[in-house]
Amino acid sequence: MKTFQETITEVNELVTDSFKQLSEVNTRAYDSIVKGQTEIATLCVRTGVKQLELARDAKDVPAFLKAQKELTTEFAEDLIKYAQSAVELATSSRDDLFGLIESSVKGVAKIYPMPETKAA
Repeated sequence: MKTFQETITEVNELVTDSFKQLSEVNTRAYDSIVKGQTEIATLCVRTGVKQLELARDAKDVPAFLKAQKELTTEFAEDLIKYAQSAVELATSSRDDLFGLIESSVKGVAKIYPMPETKAA
């Protein structure tokens, strides 16, 4: 049978490992989000510059509107890619967190095994 000190040490190690894994999941998510936000901001600036160039270079209103439609479509398609990346990140983070919870529960079960129950 384990001593109280050994049990507390195991619990502390389990908690420390769990927090470390949670920090890694959070850091990966944060890095991905910051990268995506930076790319979206860059995309917005580039699209704004292109829009100004279209207005400057347009020969007439119909040509401007046609070019504006194409630019808007391109911008929307790029934003959809970022939205899909965000969904993939959420799915990946969810899977990582569920894995962390599962391993933590197993770790606790090793430290504090459930007593066997007798069948009725």
